[in-house]
Amino acid sequence: MSTLITISIGTIGAIFAWFIGAPAPFLTGPATFVTGSALLLNVNCQITSPIRNFSFVVIGISTAEGIDTQV
Repeated sequence: MSTLITISIGTIGAIFAWFIGAPAPFLTGPATFVTGSALLLNVNCQITSPIRNFSFVVIGISTAEGIDTQV
């Protein structure tokens, strides 16, 4: 159940970060919201290893897509 809660909080964080135009919104938004929820609201945030590993791959690919020759 805590994995579902963590994913939900992270999704809300990603949408919010994307909406305000934050850099790397699908990385910074979830990280900020999940950390804030765990610290301020005492939410038990956990995620299983297979989902975490898959998420790292997706975030890495999406971050690398933004790199071009002008960077």
